[in-house]
Amino acid sequence: MRARTFVVALALAASMGAARADVALPDAAFGAYQRGYYRTALETALKAIDADPKAASAMALIGEIYLEGYAVPQDSGQAAKWFALAANAGDARAAFALARLKLKGLGGPKDPDGARKLLRQAAAGGVPEAEYTLGDLALVPASDTVGPDYARATRHYEAAAKLGDPVAWYALGLLSEKGLGVKRDQVAAAELMRAAARGGVLEAMVEYARMILETPPGGDADVEAAHWLERAANAGEPLGQDRLARLYLVGRGVKKDMPRALKWRALAKAAGIDDADLDARLKDASPADREAADVLVRAFQGVFAPSALR
Repeated sequence: MRARTFVVALALAASMGAARADVALPDAAFGAYQRGYYRTALETALKAIDADPKAASAMALIGEIYLEGYAVPQDSGQAAKWFALAANAGDARAAFALARLKLKGLGGPKDPDGARKLLRQAAAGGVPEAEYTLGDLALVPASDTVGPDYARATRHYEAAAKLGDPVAWYALGLLSEKGLGVKRDQVAAAELMRAAARGGVLEAMVEYARMILETPPGGDADVEAAHWLERAANAGEPLGQDRLARLYLVGRGVKKDMPRALKWRALAKAAGIDDADLDARLKDASPADREAADVLVRAFQGVFAPSALR
């Protein structure tokens, strides 16, 4: 399943503003962090801990500052220390952050068992990403003879989905389509993938478009597929760019447009997407179309650099 980027500080506002509304210093620390005043955020968070040794949200914020190297040298060991303090003080997000460090071996040796314990703590605290990560771990073969536990992964993804995690909807859509851990259900798979796409998951946009395009061509369905591929492609998703190039080449769901087909294929190819069949179909494009595509590529990249077409 898709790897997830985690940034603890993005979730600290609620814990600081709601759970600790009576404490001004943690709120001030997070406010400074949001505005990019990282040194002030660090100093204010430390003052909050001096005033209240159980100020878990302030501890978690300090962990994030050290993790990212904002106003201090990047130090995963210090980040792990502060996340551990915050987790012990009851901060579920900090427990999730520390679990991720333990899984990667940052700030200390890899500790899968310790990470799972922390993930369960975070999941119990309502962190959807923790449930999702437990689902991902269930798909890692336990040994050469014991394969992925799709049923357990499904349970964790379903728990994350109930907490509103769109990436979990994407994962469930893939499992439902293939009948892994759940009964194979193409309709449910498409509904889950559409929900994930609406939730902003780029991979889901591409996969939902694929599901639509596997039906007979024509009509509003093709337009919808092109819409999702456009969104994914413009957000920089390489596979979406490649598939959108195919639509522009033949005019499915969009008006046929060779320069745009060349543009999206060039960007996808530069990102490492191999598509020999599409390359062969584009090789006879006219010099004028290639020149127009070159302008489109450079406009998309926002730089006047040698084009990926050359």
